[in-house]
Amino acid sequence: MFFLSIVRLSAEMIRRCRGPLRRMSTLPGLWQGTYDAKDRAELIRAYDKWAGSYDEDSIGTFGYAAPRRAAEALARNGLPKSATVLDGGAGTGLVGQFLAQDHGFTRITALDISESMLEVARAKTGVYERCVLGDLEDMRCFDDGSFDAAVCVGCAPSTLH
Repeated sequence: MFFLSIVRLSAEMIRRCRGPLRRMSTLPGLWQGTYDAKDRAELIRAYDKWAGSYDEDSIGTFGYAAPRRAAEALARNGLPKSATVLDGGAGTGLVGQFLAQDHGFTRITALDISESMLEVARAKTGVYERCVLGDLEDMRCFDDGSFDAAVCVGCAPSTLH
């Protein structure tokens, strides 16, 4: 199995960086809400609230390149386009969109804790075989060996304080 993970930077990591990344230390309210979440319920509410503008905010405003880069990295691994891929923490489906549209992957499953984010992902026609409301910390909704590859971008289960 191929596993690729690109985790989000914590607010603490951002504060300690110099150069261009430093400009992101003042995060807009919706993004900041995901960093300020004290528990799972707050995190879900923050992502539910952000779902409608997430793609434009992250890619359009911030130039967030990790979803495209992760899809490129997975595609370079030599997996067949029919490989079963888990997009863990799929959110609005940016990684899945790049995997399907740019690289031809056809059997992608989205997993996310936010139903509102998954609604946006489902609307991306031809991307996901299925979308599952669930948590990366509890994967019992899938049988062992269900996927040939997994990709996880922008989320880290242990980031809650």
